[in-house]
Amino acid sequence: MQISVESDVGELLTRWGAGRSRIGRERTESLRDAGRNVLSRVIADHPVDTGRSRAGWEAAEQMLGSGGAGQGEGMASAYDEGERSRLEAANFVEYEVFLEYGARGRPGRAMVRRALEGSRLEAARKVLDGVVRAMTSGGGV
Repeated sequence: MQISVESDVGELLTRWGAGRSRIGRERTESLRDAGRNVLSRVIADHPVDTGRSRAGWEAAEQMLGSGGAGQGEGMASAYDEGERSRLEAANFVEYEVFLEYGARGRPGRAMVRRALEGSRLEAARKVLDGVVRAMTSGGGV
């Protein structure tokens, strides 16, 4: 009995070369999707009194989805920096930090920290799946 195993690294390298030009786009879009998921968790867990602070996160989420500006005092953007994709989101409502971390006599809600922690593995998986999809998909750029 004889067993033979071969590995054609050439095809993998060809696919890798063709996919490299798509990796940045996929990575950024996957990161954008993961960011929307985190922001939707922040919004769902956010306390509401006037709604102003929540509206800041809703505006950031909208910017990641459609690129348009929302009604709140927030922003978000996703972009490539060479071999790295970056996502930034901010809420400019002055008391947001007190809602997150607390203030004298009032405990913080930790909405952002909990949303980030709860989404960490899911976000990493989305970005990795996007990169793998870019490397292995056929067709042009």
